[in-house]
Amino acid sequence: MMKYWLETVEPLVYESRIKVPYTWSVGEVGSRFLIELRDHKKIYGTKCPKCNTVYLPPEKTCGQCFLNLKE
Repeated sequence: MMKYWLETVEPLVYESRIKVPYTWSVGEVGSRFLIELRDHKKIYGTKCPKCNTVYLPPEKTCGQCFLNLKE
């Protein structure tokens, strides 16, 4: 009997909006990605010269070998 308790419950839905009191920044590398996409219609990524991992969207640091990725 306990496993059928959900069948007797009517769902309650409350719609609202959450106001976020701050501005979010994509950072230096993310900004370049979005600008290239908007202005030149090109997808920009980064590739680690040490382990050849490609990041799209681009990252500032390689997640595999922690090398600083320069543009």
